[in-house]
Amino acid sequence: MDSHEEVFRKWHLFSKEDILKSLEMLIEYEKTEQDDYSEQIRRNRVKLCEQFKRLVSMVKLPDFKYDWWFYEYQFPEVEDGEMSSMSSHEERTLLTVESDYLSIEEYAALMEVQSETVENWIQKGKLRHARRMESEWKIPDTQERPKRKFVDVTYIVKFGEEIDSQEFPMLETAETISIRRDENKKNSYMYSMF
Repeated sequence: MDSHEEVFRKWHLFSKEDILKSLEMLIEYEKTEQDDYSEQIRRNRVKLCEQFKRLVSMVKLPDFKYDWWFYEYQFPEVEDGEMSSMSSHEERTLLTVESDYLSIEEYAALMEVQSETVENWIQKGKLRHARRMESEWKIPDTQERPKRKFVDVTYIVKFGEEIDSQEFPMLETAETISIRRDENKKNSYMYSMF
């Protein structure tokens, strides 16, 4: 085994046991107060990790002995360390565990704010993982309340869905929208649509 492969094998997961051991370490880390999460969000993150670990323990995954094949799992980290789901993949997604989604009222109660405040956060795009499910908004229980800063963002519109905006009707045809702050003019924002 050459030195590149040796380093590669040290840092990647090749078996179900590797994944489970790594998840145990992640759960222990999530239980600590090293990150700036509220206690409820921390518990929800740990719950999501534990659900994913249970799912991995129930499925049959082959051990990889082939060069450069490995397993990987991730929390899609978006601004301020928020997460809404967890996946494992080998070229494609094998397993996914979604966090619980809360109504506007439930999320408002969790964050100890008024429902109108949550609606305002959604309208302003501050709850980046909020989803429209049927006719109402749902927010993952792992999403922390928004911070008071702008973060560049990219929205991807699911196939068959569209953005309903009376103010910006051209958004109805967009598949991807990116919004970022102009570094030279802090009060200006640039967007692109595809």
